[in-house]
Amino acid sequence: MDYLGISLFCGTCQHWTGERRVEVSEKRVYTPRHATIGTCICPTGHWKGRLKPGESNCPHWQRWDQVPD
Repeated sequence: MDYLGISLFCGTCQHWTGERRVEVSEKRVYTPRHATIGTCICPTGHWKGRLKPGESNCPHWQRWDQVPD
């Protein structure tokens, strides 16, 4: 999957642990097709410790610190 770095999806969230890489020059985040699910480690959300697809979203989203401003 391919996401804009500022998209409010789990794939671009600081709390999502799925496999991904950031393309700094394009400000995009890529997740491999085989790794589209990750664990949510949000300290305040009800998803903590649960698996979520990268294309999911939630109100506790925080931009992944690897994505440039």
